[in-house]
Amino acid sequence: VISEFEEELTATCETSEQALREKQEECKELIEQLDRLKEELSDSKETSLQEITRLTDMASTDKASFEELQKKVEVSKEEIKRNEKLLEELREELADSEESER
Repeated sequence: VISEFEEELTATCETSEQALREKQEECKELIEQLDRLKEELSDSKETSLQEITRLTDMASTDKASFEELQKKVEVSKEEIKRNEKLLEELREELADSEESER
């Protein structure tokens, strides 16, 4: 009876040890997979940060260009007003000159 119990116990221990080794191997594979995923996430995060930086720089450049264009538009509007005023003055002078000739 004791030897049968020892055999059963030995078989149970061997089965448990084999199951433990299999679980340890599964855990090792899962840890490796987790490490790969962490690395991919880190790479993806770095790529995203670089893209954000690039887009921010582009936006700053575009904003500066837009502001420069706005200034040029304002200057052009002022020049147009001055030219319209000069044109009106020239028209008045021409009208006065034509009146004087009559």
